[in-house]
Amino acid sequence: MPDDGHLPPASSITSILEVLFDPGKVIEVRALAESCTHSGYFTDITTLARCAEALDTDPAVHGIYVTLNEVNPALLARRANRIKMHLSRSDSTTGDTDITRRRWLPIDIDPVRPGGVSSTDSEHDRALEKAEEIAGWLTALGFPQPVRGDSGNGAHLLYRIDLPHDEPSKNLIQQCLVTLDVLFSDPLVSVDPANYNAGRIWKLYGTMARKGDNTAERMHRRSRLFSVPDSFPIVTTEQLGNLALQLPTGAQVQADTPVEMKGYKNILDLPDWLNGHGILVKSEKPYQDGRIYLLDTCPFSAAHKDGAYVIRFASGAVFAGCHHASCGGGKQRWKELREKYETPGERQQQQEQRINAGKKKRAKAKTTAERTGIPTQSTNKLPGGLCPPVPYTDSTSESRFSLGQ
Repeated sequence: MPDDGHLPPASSITSILEVLFDPGKVIEVRALAESCTHSGYFTDITTLARCAEALDTDPAVHGIYVTLNEVNPALLARRANRIKMHLSRSDSTTGDTDITRRRWLPIDIDPVRPGGVSSTDSEHDRALEKAEEIAGWLTALGFPQPVRGDSGNGAHLLYRIDLPHDEPSKNLIQQCLVTLDVLFSDPLVSVDPANYNAGRIWKLYGTMARKGDNTAERMHRRSRLFSVPDSFPIVTTEQLGNLALQLPTGAQVQADTPVEMKGYKNILDLPDWLNGHGILVKSEKPYQDGRIYLLDTCPFSAAHKDGAYVIRFASGAVFAGCHHASCGGGKQRWKELREKYETPGERQQQQEQRINAGKKKRAKAKTTAERTGIPTQSTNKLPGGLCPPVPYTDSTSESRFSLGQ
C-alpha cells in the first residue's frame, strides 16, 4: 500500500487523532484486555494519547480502539479525560443511540484465518493488496482518495462522510459494505460487512494489535496510518447510493422485466449452465435470497480478468454483470452472456421446454377446475366461440427477459 499522503508512517498518536477527529469532539477510548475492559472519554487529545500509550504497554491489552463517529457530548461526564480501569457492569460504553452524526465510512479488510490469532506476513500482505484493489475501484466510481490504515493484521480504508444518524443512513452504509463484501471478499480475504452500526469502535492507529501469542509466524504488529490525502472531500449521498446500487436486488430485476415477458418457468440450472459452457466460477456465496457466482475470468472484456459475476435469485431471476465501470458497471448483461455461449439448438430446446411447461400448467389448471367446479379465470371468447389460451403465469418464475430470450 503506497505511502503517498502527507502523514509519515511513524506519526504520533496525537497527530493521528488530529486526522480522524475535529477539535473539541468527544472521543471514547476503549481497551480490550484478557478479562476486562478499560474505557475513558476525551476532548483533550494530548491527554488521550498519553493514556493510550500507557495502556499500550500492558501485554494483557489485546487492542485499543476509539469511536469514529460523533459522540453525544454529555458522555464526557462518564469518565472525563481519564481512563477507568476494569469497568464494572454498571459502567456504560458508547452505543449506537449515543452517536449524533456519522463522519466516516469504515472499510475493514481482513485476511481469512482462525479466530484469536494474528495474521502471517503473507496474509497481512494479501489484505493490503485487496485494499488497494478496492480503493482503485472506488476511485473509478468517483470517490476521493481515502485514509489508508494498517490494523496490524489487515487493512483499513476510511472515507469522510457527513450523514445524520438515522435509519436511512444506517441502511445506506450497510448496503455499501454488503456490496463491497460480495464483490471483493474471496476465500483468502474478507471485507467486513458488519461495520455499519454507528457506535462501532475502530483501531487506534499507533497501538499494538495483540491477537493470540506473539510467534515467529504470527507476530504482533503495531497498527499505523499508511497515508492521508491532502484534503478530505465528503463522499456525497449520491456517491454512496451509486455504490450501494452496484449490485441489483431481486425485486429490481423483476421490476425491470417487461410485463409481456413475465411468467415463463425457469428451466435453467445456473451452475450446470456455467460449467457446461466452460465459464469457471472462482467462488460463490449467498446474496440476498439467492446466490452470487464470481467468475474466474470476465467473459465481457479482454481488458481485465476479474470483476464479473452472475446472480441467481430465489424467484429464478438471473442477473449477470461486471463491477468494472468500463465493462458496464452493474449493467444487466445476462441476455448478452447467453447469446454469446448458447447455440441456436440450445435456445430452441429451452423454448420448447417452456412451451411444454406452459401446457402442463394449463392442463393442471383445467383438471383442477373440473374436479372442484371452479372455472378458470379466462372466460373471454374469441369469434366462433373459441377461448383464448390461458396465459402461463407464475409469480416465482423467471422472466423471459432475464433468460435472455
